[in-house]
Order: sequence, then structure tokens, then C-alpha cells
Amino acid sequence: LYLFLIILFFSPSVFGDYIRLNNNDEKENVKIMSDRARKVKYRNLDTRRIYEVPAETVTFVYYSSAKKDFKKGVQAYLKQNYPVAIKLLKRVKKGKFLPYVKYYLGECYRRSGNFAKAMGNYKFFQRQDHRLTPIAKFQLGMLYIFNRDFTSAQVVFQDIINANFSKFWKYKARYGL
Repeated sequence: LYLFLIILFFSPSVFGDYIRLNNNDEKENVKIMSDRARKVKYRNLDTRRIYEVPAETVTFVYYSSAKKDFKKGVQAYLKQNYPVAIKLLKRVKKGKFLPYVKYYLGECYRRSGNFAKAMGNYKFFQRQDHRLTPIAKFQLGMLYIFNRDFTSAQVVFQDIINANFSKFWKYKARYGL
């Protein structure tokens, strides 16, 4: 993974965005058009064709237009250097990368054991239609369980079931319930 990231971040041949699917299929030199809770839509910059894939099949997205602090923050997160990742990601305060910032901050805090701050970042997704929304909501529900707040966990998992997410997330939410 680290070798992949080094090649990705320093390769002169990568001019567009990048998507990795959970079957390890890699889509390079694409332009991400939308990154929603149900589908990710992108254009292949070589062929100009537009594609849509189910959001739950996307494991990683790299935006070539992302700010330096965001890119370095994600690199620090992937290296499990959470204090550095938090510092860098906090510098990104707005824009289309804000959902990613909130998600990665939530993950950094959760993995560092600061569950209150993790929950605060995951709560950002309560009204978002983003690919990371069901993931963040599920993590929020699991943190509620960890904190023995079962009523709040039930509300979160029921919200996932009632939302317009894929069957995959409905099954995950049932597991949480």
C-alpha cells in the first residue's frame, strides 16, 4: 500500500483522479463527477466515457486537485501517524474535500481512542449524501455501543436501514442492531 501511494503521489503520468475498487481494479486518469452514498460517477479522461459504480465497491479515491495539506494528511493517516494527520487535516476547513476531512479525522480520533471527538466528526454525516456517509454512520453507531448508549446506537442503525443506501449497508445496520 505504501509503495502504491508513493507511486501515486509522485508519478508524473497520473494527471487525473484515481479510484480503487474493492476487487483491486484501479481506475486511473479519471475525473470524479460525483461521490454519492449510492453511486460514484466518473469520466475516463482518455476515452471521455462516463461510468457509474456502486459506492460500496469503492475503497479509495484520490483527487489530483486536492490541497497539499489534505494529501499529506491522508498520507499520514495511511501511515497510522494520527497526530500528524489530525494536524494537517484540520487545516482543510471547507470545499468538496470536507466530507473526506471529517471522515479521516473521525477515523484518526477513533483509532487513537478519542471516541468523543471521533463521534463529533462522524455526526457531520447525519445530513450528507456522500460515499462515506454510511461508513461514518455505522462507525458512529458502533461507538455508541462501545459507550453503552444503546438507544442512540439503535437510532443510528435504524436511520441507515431507512436511508436510500445499498442492501450492503442495510445488512450492516441490522448487524449493528
